[in-house]
Amino acid sequence: SSGMTLPSPSQLPAPRPRYCPLCFEGFLDESTLDNHLATLHGKQHVYLKVNDRIVRDVCWLKQPLTKCELVLLQLPTLEFELDANGRATHHSISETSSLMKLLSSDPSKGVITVRLKKSGGVPDRSYNIFLGKQPEFRSEGMDDDLIALMRRMDQDGQGDLVGARDKLKNKHLNNLESRYLDGLLEYCHGWLLEKEKKRMLARDRLESAMDLLMPFQTDLANDVRCALALRMNCFAGHWGCDDSSHFRDVELFFCQRRTAGQPKPRSLHTRNTPILLDIVSRGIMDAIKAYSSGDNASVLAILESIRQQSQIQDRNDEDKLLLIEARTKVKLGDSMGAIQIYDMLRDHLLFGDEASEFKKSLA
Repeated sequence: SSGMTLPSPSQLPAPRPRYCPLCFEGFLDESTLDNHLATLHGKQHVYLKVNDRIVRDVCWLKQPLTKCELVLLQLPTLEFELDANGRATHHSISETSSLMKLLSSDPSKGVITVRLKKSGGVPDRSYNIFLGKQPEFRSEGMDDDLIALMRRMDQDGQGDLVGARDKLKNKHLNNLESRYLDGLLEYCHGWLLEKEKKRMLARDRLESAMDLLMPFQTDLANDVRCALALRMNCFAGHWGCDDSSHFRDVELFFCQRRTAGQPKPRSLHTRNTPILLDIVSRGIMDAIKAYSSGDNASVLAILESIRQQSQIQDRNDEDKLLLIEARTKVKLGDSMGAIQIYDMLRDHLLFGDEASEFKKSLA
């Protein structure tokens, strides 16, 4: 969603990231997001802008709607349905176009839905704009049950997701609350599929969880999104962790370049929302915690343990381990060992520049 997503019953991190409408990267300012779109997604795509903010799929506006446009990137034509408070009309455009002239004069309340017709590079998706009245969203009653479910799954390695869904659906959830529930259950389903070594099916479920949970800013949704960002190598932008998040060290390590001597902000209290984590992600978090505290020997021991226990098959996982190992070697003064590891990352989209810069620094 844009920076205008649903309000939170918990404290919001500051600043809030703006998420790319086409992938899962989060950015702290609009210009960086625009640059990301132009450089990485400069092909056939479409996205919605509301009041000059990019919308991922859901946004809520308390202020008046003054601008609403569909942005086309190298698309010859786009067909879509515009539904304003139950009145649907069909349209076709061939360039970036304002939707304001298609709406009733001065829309100030209700719900506007833009549904794209799938064709070519255009995905089958829709955008929802809530105007005026704040959409109701209550997560408190669900979070306790979902956390308890994850704890049982972590202990037993299995979970009754259908039973959990049926129990919580009986609480008469509205559309937003149902979406929140679906996102967290999709995450649980993906975790189970990964344990069963059904990696392709797991990836689909985890990506679906990320999409569904993007608008929500509860502690539980934030931690699940951070876990997914780590799993998916979403390091080009930022995750928007607050200082009390136990993912804060991980975000700083991968998303914000630091040298060993730079001070790092620490919170007096680390929030521990107990969510499901795969064995590699859990090990990476332990390794980075040791790295941040200067315990380099433990970092290398943890990395070796991860490799022995998990039988890594995902190159993304190995790349993360290599980066942690390379930076640890640098801190230990083992330049030759660091170069050998960085050489394996020299063609990496995100880590390659760091590998090249380190090698040049020794020339």
